Amino acid sequence: ALPILGFFVSYGPVMVYANDKQTLLSKTNEDKILVETDGPVRFSRCFEMKQAQIDFIPSVIFCASKILNKPYDEMVSILEKNSTKFLGI
Repeated sequence: ALPILGFFVSYGPVMVYANDKQTLLSKTNEDKILVETDGPVRFSRCFEMKQAQIDFIPSVIFCASKILNKPYDEMVSILEKNSTKFLGI
């Protein structure tokens, strides 16, 4: 895992098709991963040049679950726990 000095690392829709982001995710501590829409920008490829929207998040989570070899529901639980920790709630 990467030494990230306690920082969280957030992944957006580009991670779905960017090998460098996928590699970074695979090296990020599981308890420091977050996801986001990365807006407002437009995304090519599988997102058909649409502007970032909350509807992209399930695709980001699905991709992360495949990269980390976790069931989708487990990835959602990890992200919920991390988000709660990050937001201090």
